[in-house]
Amino acid sequence: MGRTISEAKTGAGPEPFWSAFRADFDRYEVYYDHLSLAGRMRLFLITQGLWALLAYRFARWVRTHRLPIFGRLLWAFYRAVESRIAAITGITLDPGARIGPGFYIAHFGSIYVGPGVIVGRNCSISQMSILGPSGPESQPGAPVLGERVYVAAAAKVLGGIRIGNGAVIGACAVALADVPENGVAVGNPATVVNLNGSADFIRLPS
Repeated sequence: MGRTISEAKTGAGPEPFWSAFRADFDRYEVYYDHLSLAGRMRLFLITQGLWALLAYRFARWVRTHRLPIFGRLLWAFYRAVESRIAAITGITLDPGARIGPGFYIAHFGSIYVGPGVIVGRNCSISQMSILGPSGPESQPGAPVLGERVYVAAAAKVLGGIRIGNGAVIGACAVALADVPENGVAVGNPATVVNLNGSADFIRLPS
C-alpha cells in the first residue's frame, strides 16, 4: 500500500473508477443491440475480461487517491480479489500500468500488461499477448501505446517503444521498435508492412 500512497503524492491526477469502467463496458456492449439491465448483468457475469478490468480500475482509483488509512483496507481487498481473478482468467493488469478508458480484452487467457506500460483510449488486446517492460539488453523501459491500438493474439510489445495511434501489432508479432501512426507491424521482430491502421479491428460505440 506504500506504493498507493506514494503515487497519490506524486502530483498525478486522481483517476476515476466508474466512468473508466463504463467506457470499458461500452466496448463490449457495442456488439449487442439494446441490452436490458438483465442483459448487461449477464454480459458482465460471463465476460472474464470485464472482471479483470473492474479489479484494475478499482486498484487505480485506490492508488491515485489520498486514502491513508481506509486505503490500506481497500488495497488488501483488491489484492485478495485480483489474485483470484488472475488465477481464473489468466489476465494480469498490473496496477502500475496506466490504461486509458475503453480497453477491450477480446479473449481471456495468458494476457499480461506490466508496470510502467501506458495504453491510450479505446485499445484492444487479444489472448496470449504481453505488453511489458524490458531491460538494458534491448530497448529499456516500458511501451507506450497511443489510442485505438489493436494488439492481436500472441503478440508481444516489449521495452521503451512507442506505438502510434491506430496502429496494429499482428498475431504472434514481437514489437521491439517504434511503430508509426496507423502502422501495421507483423513478424519477429515486427516490421511495418502498411499503414492501413486498426479501423477494421476496433469497433467503437456510436
